[in-house]
Amino acid sequence: MTKRQFKMASLAGAMALAMATGVNAEVRWSGVINAGVAVSDVSGTTTDDDGNTVPVKYIDRIYDKANFGDTSFGLNVSADIGHKWSVAAQLFAHGGHETLSFDWGFVTYQATDEVAFRAGRIKYPGNLVSEYPDVGYAYLWIRPPQELYGHLEVGASMTLEAINGASIEYMGMGDEWEWSIMGYLGEADEETMDHKQMHAARFQVSSDEFKFLLGANRSYMEQPGMTIMHEKWMTVLSAGAQMDWNNVIGYAEYVKSDTEDADILSTYAWYVTGGYRFGSLTPHLTYTELKQDSGIEQNTWTLGLRWDMAPSTAFKVEYQQIDAQAARSDAPAMTRGRAGLFNGVPDKMPVNMFSLALNFVF
Repeated sequence: MTKRQFKMASLAGAMALAMATGVNAEVRWSGVINAGVAVSDVSGTTTDDDGNTVPVKYIDRIYDKANFGDTSFGLNVSADIGHKWSVAAQLFAHGGHETLSFDWGFVTYQATDEVAFRAGRIKYPGNLVSEYPDVGYAYLWIRPPQELYGHLEVGASMTLEAINGASIEYMGMGDEWEWSIMGYLGEADEETMDHKQMHAARFQVSSDEFKFLLGANRSYMEQPGMTIMHEKWMTVLSAGAQMDWNNVIGYAEYVKSDTEDADILSTYAWYVTGGYRFGSLTPHLTYTELKQDSGIEQNTWTLGLRWDMAPSTAFKVEYQQIDAQAARSDAPAMTRGRAGLFNGVPDKMPVNMFSLALNFVF
């Protein structure tokens, strides 16, 4: 852990505990553990800084040939710290990384039963599962569809990790439906791009069986190493639906991303998932697609099985077939030398991948 990460993590935890202890509040602990492995049948090549073609051991940042990157651990703490005030924070560690990072942490002011304010580091609320992408127990897949939920620059920031800023949410309730309108602003510093001056909104309506979401996000990008995106506005529009009705489970989501004065980076991604619950077993099938005007394309078929083997514990197995297409020769430098989301060019298409995972919450 770096000094900066340690200070951020320690400060978040210390603030939460100190505030809670100061008012004799009950401190609540919970967490998530994911243990997983993925194996694919490819190797590949990429282009180094001098333009030479070189072999790569890890074909991309999503799927390694023998990858334990789906292994992770999160620990969160929350407490009510006074009338209408509460605080929460989470530390998280991903497989393959030796650091414990400050995942999210914020203070909430519940002004009325309908209106809530948040400030701090807030998980990105613009997609169906973007507020809990690392809680594997909460959804069918081993990992959410990466064509939309990945964080590579090729995906044109279809979703983000978290926002440093503030939000206001108005919530309403009918006989069977709940709905909310959220506005939020701030900034997000991702590995591939800094998003500044962010202003966004989300509308959501849900019942016990259904959930629908619409989102719009606009941010000013800063990344001197990527001239085509540096100091440009990006607009992301999203729509999603989720269902759990009479043992039928479904997800569908569509996201469109556009960059100012860079039509070649116009990108869309979508997926649809269907599953059926047979007692503790849920087989499911997903098709995902991503296309960018630069020529980058990727589509994935995922056949999976979830077994709820114990309370708060799920075992999952998946087979994926991934087909990807490389960018055009006149594409921006950041998309060259790669096919789809792969950081390199696989030695064959389609790529076959087999994954196993255990997900726990406590």
